[in-house]
Amino acid sequence: MMAAYRASWPALQRLLPLLVELGEAGAVEDLRQIAVYIAVTTRNAEDWTRFAAVVRQQVPGGAELMTKTEEMLEVVTRVKEQEARQKGRQEGELKGRQEGELKGQVKTIEGLLRHAVPWSTIEAATGIDRTTFQRLKQQIDRNGAN
Repeated sequence: MMAAYRASWPALQRLLPLLVELGEAGAVEDLRQIAVYIAVTTRNAEDWTRFAAVVRQQVPGGAELMTKTEEMLEVVTRVKEQEARQKGRQEGELKGRQEGELKGQVKTIEGLLRHAVPWSTIEAATGIDRTTFQRLKQQIDRNGAN
């Protein structure tokens, strides 16, 4: 199985007689698990396609097995893509909120400065010193340029 993970066509070819033997013995569940493992771990799509074609032709019940395996993989792929999109949206929303909070802090400090509030008071109220304030402004300016 580890050879199949490293996925070379010769390794997959050596596995085929064992799969034929399992098919002849009626070990459908074992075949399904092996097919799923190989489908998930084979890094080369061309090797998977060749492997699936040979299994369909040579392994008893192979056509149905490969069809079901590929259908399952399509579902798994769609679910993973959906999860990735959702994660991306959540990360984007979080980044947007954080950026909004930074902008709000900068605007608040700028407003306090316009009213001649001393830095010691601003720092005590916000926890932001002059250096941090300048860095936040630069960060916002850079993000605004993107």
